[in-house]
Amino acid sequence: MVPLFKTRVTTMAALQAGFPSTRMLRFRLNHVLLLVLNCLLLMLLLSQNNFKPNLGLLKNINAPVDAVKNSHESFEDRQRLFEQVPLREDPPKAVEKFPESEEHEPPAPHKPVAPHGFQIDLQKLKEAVNRLRQVKPEVNGEDGGDNAHRQDVAHNLAKVVHPEDEQDSRNPDASNDQENDDQESGGQRGNNKEAANNERVLPKNAKVIRSTHYKGGYCVAYNYWKPDDKWNTSITYVVHSTMPFIKYMQELVEVWNGPISIGVYMPAPNFDYDATKEQNLSFMEALAKFESYRKVKETGKVGIHLLFDRPSEGCEDFVYSEDQLSTDYEYLKHMYDHAGHIPNYPCQQLRNVARFGMNTRLFVASDIENIPASRYVERMLPLAQKLLIEERRKIVLVHRRFEVSELVPMPRTKTELKILFDKKQAVEFHKIFYAAGHSIPYLDEWFKVPEDLEKGSVFSTVPYTNGEWEPQFVADSDAIALHDESFPYPHRGHTELGYETCRAGFQFAVVNDLFTLHPGIKTSASAGEKKGAQHSQRHYREVVYRFKRRMDRTYWKTRGQCGEFKA
Repeated sequence: MVPLFKTRVTTMAALQAGFPSTRMLRFRLNHVLLLVLNCLLLMLLLSQNNFKPNLGLLKNINAPVDAVKNSHESFEDRQRLFEQVPLREDPPKAVEKFPESEEHEPPAPHKPVAPHGFQIDLQKLKEAVNRLRQVKPEVNGEDGGDNAHRQDVAHNLAKVVHPEDEQDSRNPDASNDQENDDQESGGQRGNNKEAANNERVLPKNAKVIRSTHYKGGYCVAYNYWKPDDKWNTSITYVVHSTMPFIKYMQELVEVWNGPISIGVYMPAPNFDYDATKEQNLSFMEALAKFESYRKVKETGKVGIHLLFDRPSEGCEDFVYSEDQLSTDYEYLKHMYDHAGHIPNYPCQQLRNVARFGMNTRLFVASDIENIPASRYVERMLPLAQKLLIEERRKIVLVHRRFEVSELVPMPRTKTELKILFDKKQAVEFHKIFYAAGHSIPYLDEWFKVPEDLEKGSVFSTVPYTNGEWEPQFVADSDAIALHDESFPYPHRGHTELGYETCRAGFQFAVVNDLFTLHPGIKTSASAGEKKGAQHSQRHYREVVYRFKRRMDRTYWKTRGQCGEFKA
């Protein structure tokens, strides 16, 4: 007989050798039952919803994708494909890519709304307007532009009323009583008597800059300059800028026959001090710099929207007078000649601010140094209205981009551009620095098409199969997404918009004859770009990962069709 002790040892060895225990068998049985229940539930859902999986899409997910520059399709094939561009099935609707925030809810690009957390009430609006009329200072009647600007400011102030102002609007004396109570109790409002006094003492010819909260720790003030209403059916040139680059406004207004919306990042004011105090010197000098471009302002084309870091006291109204601005134009002209790199430059936020501030439906997102060809708007506008607004084609209209040597005058037509191109004094944009991100095929054929200075037309559609491509295009703002503000400067901030536009199902139609020019031929990254890249490199890969995950989750039908978005 085998001893009992030896039997137990043999049984334990058998279990260790792979024979399942009772607990393991129970676990496996539960697992099998769970799988069966899931299968039954899935079959039930499929039978109720008549769901048919897109097997073709699943088949093509991992299909190889050729880059644009390696496309073997002929120019004639691309022209035929343009005629097959589908119409937008759904009514145009702006793609909202940012969740609602307690600080700021982005308004529709051409229909600004009150920021989130603010209330609009007709009675409050009337009372707010009455209060504004009571304190509105006199404005120089000789300057019609100043008077109109003051009226616009009053209108904007009346549109948005802070919830805490509700009591004040019902009882004009309530604000004084509340302020006295706060001062006696050591409240926050009574901590700074100078600020309270400055609110009551308005300078002569006073103007008000109304700032509101913008997510990410910023304040925004829309329409510091406001374009004329006559441009509201045109195409807005949407750009971003820092103070040293606003000089390009002068050249833009000469060639762009339409509105220009500029988001400008500038020094923050100190709301605790009067405009004449040293604490607001940088802010006031920036305003003086704007006003030194008087001829630009008088064109009525430019809208300027200010973005600055949010002060500790929050976003408030800034009261000043143009009489307090410097008129030393020689000093203002060279004030930013040696300005250094701005860390954490909010490029994406500025692009969106410029779109929020525009009044047109059609727009082109560009850069302030890029100068358009002659009669760009006159030729592009009828084409865009027909294809994008009337026919509602699911396309964007792409123009080509070039760099021109600073030793030669800027060409204004394609004929002039071709002469410089043949002499290698003009090249495709970033041809030396980063050709993969900007090259558009069929350039030779494009140059051969006879130039039409009166009417715009489509040259060819171009497949977006290169995830590095960064096209600039005219589009319907109601149908195109905003820029993703998580992208840090200078990492693919505009590439992501083109990529998302492709993932949303849009096709890219290159137009004849129209282009933009950048002065100088770039061969390497600037010092500011290098610093910006180094500063944001740590979290940039996480931004790309989240962006690609959002693309696959939001636009799963086009997965694998727009190339690989690269970090």
